[in-house]
Amino acid sequence: MCYATKDPADMSQEHRSCLDELGPGVVGCAPGIVGGLAGTALGIVASKVLSALAGWPTLISPTAVIGGFAFAAAVGLFFGWYPARKASMLDPIEALLSE
Repeated sequence: MCYATKDPADMSQEHRSCLDELGPGVVGCAPGIVGGLAGTALGIVASKVLSALAGWPTLISPTAVIGGFAFAAAVGLFFGWYPARKASMLDPIEALLSE
């Protein structure tokens, strides 16, 4: 578990603890990234198919695709970070007792 300490002598342990969690965190993000890329690809394919069936001209802007992906990633990161940050500021004993 990544924990913070007030003792400067334990700072190396704190940093080591945080780095130990980095690997699983990156692995945990992989399904979200794969899902985002698959959704983007599915959207592009669906747009092309519907365009061909209906006879409508379509233009898929790379800027719009990247912007949509970036916005979705930002929303996901914020709503993952904010509750975790809020929870990290609670006293663990009080948080457990309030459950």
